[in-house]
Amino acid sequence: MTAPEGNLCRTIRPGSKGRDVISVKRALSRAGFMQWGAFTPMWGPHAVRACKAFQQANGLQQNGCYGEKTHAVLLAAKRKGHDDEFAWDAYGAKILHDFCEADDETKIRLAIQQAAFYWNQRRDEIAYEQIRPFPLVAPPDIPHKIDCSGFVTAVHHAAGSLNPNFSGGQPMPWNGHGYTGTLLNGGRATTSIKDLKPGDAVFYGSTTNASPAFPVGSPTHVALYVGDGYIMTQGNNDGPEHAPYNYWSKINTYRTYDVVSV
Repeated sequence: MTAPEGNLCRTIRPGSKGRDVISVKRALSRAGFMQWGAFTPMWGPHAVRACKAFQQANGLQQNGCYGEKTHAVLLAAKRKGHDDEFAWDAYGAKILHDFCEADDETKIRLAIQQAAFYWNQRRDEIAYEQIRPFPLVAPPDIPHKIDCSGFVTAVHHAAGSLNPNFSGGQPMPWNGHGYTGTLLNGGRATTSIKDLKPGDAVFYGSTTNASPAFPVGSPTHVALYVGDGYIMTQGNNDGPEHAPYNYWSKINTYRTYDVVSV
C-alpha cells in the first residue's frame, strides 16, 4: 500500500470555498471524523468541528483551520475500520491536485472569496468606518474598521490581486486608500450579473447633487461579488454581510476587474 500524495496549496479556513474543501472532507469522513455525504465546497461549521476533532485526536493545535501540519497527518491517516486503506483515496487526491493546478486567475478569485467569507465569519469584529487609510491585512488578521469600497479593496489586496482602484487612468498604489469612485474608474462596465466573477463589483444608488468627485448619477455604494448571484457588503456596523446581489433594488452598474496581469 503506497501512501497518498497531494500538496496543499492554501490554508483552508472558516468560509473557504473550493473543490479542495471537498477533497479534505472526503478524507476526514473516511478517517471517521465526518459523516459521509454530498460534500459541499464550503468550509463551514461542520467541517471546522470535524477538523478540530481530528486535530485533538492527533495532538495538533485545535483551530479548525486545515494547514500543512494537519494535512501531513491526515495524509498518513488510515480509513476507519480499514487499516489496509488510507483515509485519502485516489479520487480525493485528484480533486486536490486539479484544484492546485488551476490557472492564476482562478486561484486569485478563489483567494478573494476566501478572504471575504473568512471576514464574514468574523463580522462581529468589523465596524463600519470611512477614515483612511484603512488596514490592508490578510486572513487570519481582521480589518477591524473599514467601509464598503475599503472592503472590496482589502479582499483584492489579501488575495494578491491587482488593485481594482484607478485614478487618472492608472492603477492606484496599495496605500490603504480607495473609494467607490476609484473602483468605478477601474475595470470594465458590464450589463449583466451573469458576466461577473468573484472579485468583481456591484454598484448601487445614484447621486442627485453634482460634486467634483461624483457627477449626478454616480453610485453611492459598492459591494463585492462573491459568485452564485451573491455579494458581500460592508455597509454598517454589522460587518460584512452575505446577501443576494439584488438585496438593494437600486443597482447602478456592474464592473469586472483584471485580477492578474494580462
